[in-house]
Amino acid sequence: LTNTDGYALNADSLTVDQAMYCREGFTAHGEVRLLGAHIRGQLDFTGASLTNTDGYALNADSLTVDQSMFCREGFTAHGEVRLLGAHISGQLDFTRASLSNPDGLALGLEGASAGVLFLLPRERPDGVVNLTNARVGSFHDTLDSWPEAMWLRGFTYEVLENDTVSVRQRLSWLDRHQGGYAPGLYDQLAAAYRRTGHIEAARRVGIAKQWRRRGELN
Repeated sequence: LTNTDGYALNADSLTVDQAMYCREGFTAHGEVRLLGAHIRGQLDFTGASLTNTDGYALNADSLTVDQSMFCREGFTAHGEVRLLGAHISGQLDFTRASLSNPDGLALGLEGASAGVLFLLPRERPDGVVNLTNARVGSFHDTLDSWPEAMWLRGFTYEVLENDTVSVRQRLSWLDRHQGGYAPGLYDQLAAAYRRTGHIEAARRVGIAKQWRRRGELN
């Protein structure tokens, strides 16, 4: 699909009763737009290539997927992937994806929700990742998946699945937040540690929160 000056696919308010497949060689030059769409099965972009360097590669605000959404295993986006307020009941999977938008947001998940979020791209996203007010049940990530800049205020998760990341490293993850000192980031991290029985880790996060507060507020 090619329309470099506009929409490659315009499917606002689309309803699909089962699954939607845009995968295995699916290519779009121009914006793929799924505002307010409702996919009752899975939405699969595995191996797809989306390019719109002057705007949104994928624009899916208020998207609803009743099962899982796969943007994985070779999925490539040049331009912003935007899922503002989207609701994914199952997995939202970016395993081995490539996300690039050097002058802006590479991935926008503000206000989105998912049962599971896999943020495990092939390389560090080239651009900002916005997780403001996003809500997930469990969160999978790695050190190499963290972009240089993130928005994390209000990001809530029940479980951090990667136990190989140390408390010190996880605190450095919070430091990538672009909004300055936000005490809620530390409270959320400490709560996640407590839920999994890591009481000492939660205590260390609480201490780091107080040191950061004193440093920021003098």
